[in-house]
Amino acid sequence: MSEGEQPAAVGGLTDFEVEEWDADFLDQLVQAEELALSTQHPRHAPSLLLSPTFLTHPAAPRVPPCDVSYSPPRELSQRTREIIQAEDVPDSTGSFCAIANHFAKEQENDRLKKQLQGVSKQLHQPEQEILELRKEKDKKEDELKILQSKVEAKDAEFQTMKNAEIPTAPGISTSVKMQSRQMISLALQVYVAQKSYLTCGTQMIRNREKL
Repeated sequence: MSEGEQPAAVGGLTDFEVEEWDADFLDQLVQAEELALSTQHPRHAPSLLLSPTFLTHPAAPRVPPCDVSYSPPRELSQRTREIIQAEDVPDSTGSFCAIANHFAKEQENDRLKKQLQGVSKQLHQPEQEILELRKEKDKKEDELKILQSKVEAKDAEFQTMKNAEIPTAPGISTSVKMQSRQMISLALQVYVAQKSYLTCGTQMIRNREKL
């Protein structure tokens, strides 16, 4: 540059002042100037109007779920296993009630069986007593028949003695005849006593049969 010429101004500064600055400072100054210009005149991007066809997106294809292996915590897995086991185990309360009802029914059946046995025994006992009474009655009837036959025999004997005459053979004294009559009279008294005894026995047997 000649001495008569003045230095040109760069950004309001003379060439002399510019030469005194280093390169780094100049780079920073240029960047600052470009930044100022960009802020003063911003570049607006053209606004694009999207049609409704671009606004409505088509349904995305349904992706099948992928198998993801997930291992739950140990405590949760144990709890799940316990819940499953608890569901598999039958209700102990229901089974206990069923057993109790079955036991109660068995007790009721045993009680009814015992009552039935007692009733059948009571019914069988009178039958046995009736059989024994019949046997005793038959026995008494046999005894009565025997007594009646004895009474009839005594009656026949009495009639024979009554109709008998004392022998009047020669040589028999009057005292002997009197003794014979006394003996016949005594025999008749014995016969009457026996007959009355047999009659009383027969009456007693008949009274028992009526009872």
